[in-house]
Amino acid sequence: DANDASPDSTTALDASAEAADAVEETPEEVAAREAAELAEKKEREAREAAERAAADEAAREERAQAAVEKLSKGAGWAAQAGVYYDASHGVVKATSVSAAKQAARPADEDAPTDEQTEDELVADLTDVARESDSLDDIQVSEADAGYIDPVVFGRMVAKVTEAVTRNPLQRELFYKVLSFCQESKPLREIEQMVMALPGFERTSANAYHFIAVMENAGGLERFELDDEGDVVDDARKAGLTEDEIDDLVAEYAFMTTPAGQAVVEQHTPRARIIELLGLVPERRDTYIELMEFLAEEPRTYNEVTQLLDGRDVLWHLDSKGNPELMQPSVFLDKLHDAAAIEWQQGWQLSEEGRAYLDELKSVQN
Repeated sequence: DANDASPDSTTALDASAEAADAVEETPEEVAAREAAELAEKKEREAREAAERAAADEAAREERAQAAVEKLSKGAGWAAQAGVYYDASHGVVKATSVSAAKQAARPADEDAPTDEQTEDELVADLTDVARESDSLDDIQVSEADAGYIDPVVFGRMVAKVTEAVTRNPLQRELFYKVLSFCQESKPLREIEQMVMALPGFERTSANAYHFIAVMENAGGLERFELDDEGDVVDDARKAGLTEDEIDDLVAEYAFMTTPAGQAVVEQHTPRARIIELLGLVPERRDTYIELMEFLAEEPRTYNEVTQLLDGRDVLWHLDSKGNPELMQPSVFLDKLHDAAAIEWQQGWQLSEEGRAYLDELKSVQN
């Protein structure tokens, strides 16, 4: 009797029925059904991916445009807490996640930011520039804004630093160029500034050399300007012949990049003077005395030699631990490297050296 069948036998009957139904499909039919199901699945996934991509693209474009409007200060690089606007490409970039988070703060500076996730805070700046072994390979999408990975940015700063400090005689000139161009400056104005700097006459290079080296190292960004001083970007060049582009571009301008700005901030004369005075504590008082001596009037090397002659501070231990007498010129060279002094018809304090000396005196008083 079927009513007396056990649960196990009922399950077995159901399985047998399903197996019988399955057997009714031929191999060709099974293959056709699976192919149809796979095609339907792929079509559905493609449709969903396209919808997500369209939504992401629309949101990305809206965020990037909002960031441009928020951070743009006109033509050139507009530095703001590590964030800058690249007018030539129409994108906003940041040097670190923290800079991006700072730039994405609410308009109300007192408003709490912990209600937003990091992704939301960085949303204005979007994609991340990919880290690369070669600085030349670092690219940021022109359609998106993005922040540069801190490791990559550190290598960019190192590249500018190496170019600035490679030649001690030219170091201050490179530094002055980066400092001068923190706002966009025309080429001719930069060259005039360089030629007026103390120490320029002691170099064999022309003024443009200092601009070109900084541009090649990534410390300066070049912009093409028209007669009105407006940037000539790729959009304005579109559809023009080379001759027409040449007629459109009236002059060039340069502005310090974030990497160049970092070098300026890390190597200010004040910071370098403080570092020098603390490097060998027993020489600190001698450095200060020499700065005071040079503050009175320009001095010759012989006058400096007479001031320091016979002092114990001139003695030091060489690499083998043997006593060795230093030349007074070592003190001059160190102060010059720190931008505390300069040569103008004699050794004298630079503006930065004089400012720091005044600062020391005010603290002592």
